Amino acid sequence: MKRLLYMTLVCLLTTAALADDCRLQGGWKSDAARTLSGIDSTKMTDASALNAISHGLFGHMTHEWTCTGFREWFDTQNESITVAYEILSDSDSATTLKVLTEPEYVLSLAWEGECYKLPVAGHDFYEYFCPVD
Repeated sequence: MKRLLYMTLVCLLTTAALADDCRLQGGWKSDAARTLSGIDSTKMTDASALNAISHGLFGHMTHEWTCTGFREWFDTQNESITVAYEILSDSDSATTLKVLTEPEYVLSLAWEGECYKLPVAGHDFYEYFCPVD
């Protein structure tokens, strides 16, 4: 009985440790409202351009992470390819990943509460992603 209890305890502790090492695991959806509120009005002075971006891009992307890979897709897509990654660093405020594609690249996520944000390529603002229920 002691041996069974010991093995159960070890399994529970191992599972908890793995979960801590893999906080990205699960689904994450683009948060259009949070992204748009984070865009400073001086960075996007054309209201029509901001409106086009908000309806055409933000709020439609989903990320799905495992402990070793991720995939992303827009609402209108049916399939996506899983891409491998490894964690280079992880803290309460940021996670840095090496994406193992050809060529490899580094991806930095900044944490704000339960959500993370990614820089939008070519712009001076971020897109926010929050957990999917």
